[in-house]
Amino acid sequence: VIVMAWLCAAFSAGAHPISMSNGLANVREDEVLVELRIMLEDLVLFHSLKADPKTIFNADDLRMAAVKHDEFLLKHFTIRDGDGNLLVGKIDRRDINAIPDDGVAQAELMKRTVVYLMHFTPLKKKPKFLTFTQMFGGKKSVIPSIMDFMVLQSGVWIEKPVQLQPGRPHTIAFDWETP
Repeated sequence: VIVMAWLCAAFSAGAHPISMSNGLANVREDEVLVELRIMLEDLVLFHSLKADPKTIFNADDLRMAAVKHDEFLLKHFTIRDGDGNLLVGKIDRRDINAIPDDGVAQAELMKRTVVYLMHFTPLKKKPKFLTFTQMFGGKKSVIPSIMDFMVLQSGVWIEKPVQLQPGRPHTIAFDWETP
């Protein structure tokens, strides 16, 4: 009983043991635009940030981690075309307005997100299929990661949202004649 109470206290006082994010891909004829919403808690988990004694995370540390997270996202969120070719991603912008100047309390980390706007190229022709994969945390991560994910074709919703599990590809078919 004491061990269970200690474990429950450790999990409630520590970081949430799962990485949860949201993604939206808008597939166009020649590129894929992606918006990823990453909780501040992921920045803390994946960049080993520490809170002060009052459990406040420093705003500058969070902002620097948000910039460092660009490389992480480009490495661990991938798109392949119907021939299996990897599309090249680039971060266009990131919105860090959810990080106030006075920092963020630990209890607020899951309520605030950084928004990353990305685009992937080249699409040499209108894609018939695209495969999306996320491996947040890498192959040996002990932190499970789930991404709620939705795909649009030229701004039109084409399927129900899905959950991208780490390392489980999700393939979408596109009809450019009668979308």
